[in-house]
Amino acid sequence: MGVSQPQDTPQKRITHDTIHFAIPAPPKIFTGRDALINEAVEILCRRSQNHLAILGPGGIGKISLALVISNTPEVQAKYQKFHFLPCDILEDQNGLIQGLIQVLGLHMQEGKSQHAILYDYLQINQNPLLFILDNFETPWNYKNARTEVKHFIEKIADFSSITLIVTMKGMEGPGDIAWKILGKSQIPTLSREAAREAFYQISRKIKTEDNSGKFDHLNEQLDCVPLAIRLIAQLAKKINLENLLRRWNELETKIVSESEAQPGKLTNVEFSIELSVGLFDPTAKDLLGALSYLPNGVPHWNQTLSKMLPEVPESEIKVFQLLDCSLVLEKSEALMMLAPVREYILVRYNISDFCHNQK
Repeated sequence: MGVSQPQDTPQKRITHDTIHFAIPAPPKIFTGRDALINEAVEILCRRSQNHLAILGPGGIGKISLALVISNTPEVQAKYQKFHFLPCDILEDQNGLIQGLIQVLGLHMQEGKSQHAILYDYLQINQNPLLFILDNFETPWNYKNARTEVKHFIEKIADFSSITLIVTMKGMEGPGDIAWKILGKSQIPTLSREAAREAFYQISRKIKTEDNSGKFDHLNEQLDCVPLAIRLIAQLAKKINLENLLRRWNELETKIVSESEAQPGKLTNVEFSIELSVGLFDPTAKDLLGALSYLPNGVPHWNQTLSKMLPEVPESEIKVFQLLDCSLVLEKSEALMMLAPVREYILVRYNISDFCHNQK
């Protein structure tokens, strides 16, 4: 397979500690995902080589799923050890190669490039290796890196001893690889029962009829998104549900965050959404603003959207871009937006800005 050889150009140095401290711990409380876990274990433990893609919007629990799956007894028995690569700190092919060299514990050799050291090792390795490439949309969408990153992951996937798990926003896995898509499509939100169970376990609230009613009302605004549920449950340790409801009505998505100096995708819903929104031009943001005013979505959007929003040029292409970053979802031919995303877009990119831009 012909692959472009990357130049070892100077860039920020990726160390073992850089990667180690970017890896989250497996969640201690994890509800409503048994069927997905069982499906993934069955795929990964087949005799034939299979690569698994875990796809979905920010906050849906892709990282947690990957970690829980990789720590199951069946997967650990087959692979003995898995290597987790936090790709949100690895911008391109060179960064990915540096990262794999670090997690594999390989050492530089005089006169050999990084890619040669990595590929030589993988060529002679006979033990089953499981790589988790988390947040792969970062190098996949980075500037002009797509072609080299595509070649890189395709070549890694070709080694018979390697199994890949990739987590990313989007509708399909990267490159020309026969991915097994977990859940057959994107990862769904939690069921109401699983969301309620997670909330009570994390918040340690006593389950009463009054508390259940207040949480159910709040959960309608959270749309059963796992990250939002976890963050609200953490707040519920300090604030009673009545005040939490009042604060939600005042602040909406701003309340769904953990207190820290620099927000991250695992601790702040707004931060996760804004990372995706930042990839798009103003007309795509205009489209997001318009869609946020449609809580029931757009039925048969591919037939109706251009008529509803004639001011948005190439609206169908814009929709596919938004689908690719999971800012919107397609359900039964309807274009939908999860409630936390919709609430954020309503405030940040409102319809009045859209109308003003079209004058």
